[in-house]
Amino acid sequence: MPESREGPSPRGLRGPYAKTDAVQTRILDACLELFAELGFRGTTMKQVAARAGISQTGLAHHFSSKTALLDAVLRRRYADAAAVIMAVPRREVLSAQARVLHENSTQPGIIQLHTLLSAEASSPSHPAHEFFAERLDSYREYLTGAFDDAKAEGRVTTDLPSAQLANLYMAVQDGLQLQWIYNPQALDIEQGVHAFLSAFVDVGGHDDVP
Repeated sequence: MPESREGPSPRGLRGPYAKTDAVQTRILDACLELFAELGFRGTTMKQVAARAGISQTGLAHHFSSKTALLDAVLRRRYADAAAVIMAVPRREVLSAQARVLHENSTQPGIIQLHTLLSAEASSPSHPAHEFFAERLDSYREYLTGAFDDAKAEGRVTTDLPSAQLANLYMAVQDGLQLQWIYNPQALDIEQGVHAFLSAFVDVGGHDDVP
């Protein structure tokens, strides 16, 4: 949604802009729920419109296609997560990511969305394939840098390359989230990530892992 150079007033958006923003939020919330339940391929624009409480014509006014909806949902979701991670120094990124995982576990649809769509998008023909591929590469690169920093500070107790540690860390996160979907009472994702890191990161006196 375009904004003036001065941005919204301190009192927030008003009039048609506020209404448009509220409708789009409702649409994206409905999409998140449906994509988490049915996957991208199993969700229809008609279902999204019904869940959001608007007509299909109204939905098309805001989002011209299901692919446009998918793009908006993914970018909103990962922008929220990235904001948490990028707000802290890289040496604290591991604990910041654990906080994101903990917050995700309070919103089951988020974990279901990530797990289902990332599996669906492994097909090169999926419209989100490039998005997930780029996200994984970017996240791997960032984590590799975080492990490099920890090694430089003498806090890593293994000789495994930082890139390999990043891959393992990502695999643990995704694996725990998948298990959590089947039985949330059986495990705590955040604690599981911390336990894994504690096996090869010296956390004494540092904030990376509580």
